[in-house]
Amino acid sequence: MAFSRLDDPLEAKLAEILDGYRYGDLVDVQKSPETDELARLGYVDQVSADCSGNACLSVPYKGLRYFDKKSEWLARIRELAAAETELSDEDMEVLEVTVGAFVDGNGSPVDPQYPTSDSAKMSSIRKLDRMGYLKVSYADNEPYLVSVTIDGMRAVCQEDESDETAPPKKTVGP
Repeated sequence: MAFSRLDDPLEAKLAEILDGYRYGDLVDVQKSPETDELARLGYVDQVSADCSGNACLSVPYKGLRYFDKKSEWLARIRELAAAETELSDEDMEVLEVTVGAFVDGNGSPVDPQYPTSDSAKMSSIRKLDRMGYLKVSYADNEPYLVSVTIDGMRAVCQEDESDETAPPKKTVGP
């Protein structure tokens, strides 16, 4: 089942409840709209309530595991964000070809042409567009006009500079 994050007040109330909870025991808290909502969502079970506004709660497995699930979810989000910011060799090739788009005989720029059946190139173009390295106009969900942004130019220049500053590769043999 997919993780669904609680809003901040509900999360704070669940943390407060868990601080006072010991497995198998009940916890007494002040009844509030947050406790009612947590009960409705299945993060706590309301065992009893009294006239003074106190509620006696038990915490089912879903409530006990919420912060563990949240940590796993955040780790996955960070992992995806890191993967999204790294440029693969395929991404750099697409970016370099787009930067180096040639000029036709009339002096007009010509965009690089990739067959739309090349899913790796199309995926790189979409990724570079999301990252802000390319500006892409789409027609029928296919890249139509592709241009490089300032950030895209910087990425290519940084790649070129890192290639120039790298020590030469040693060759073995005569």
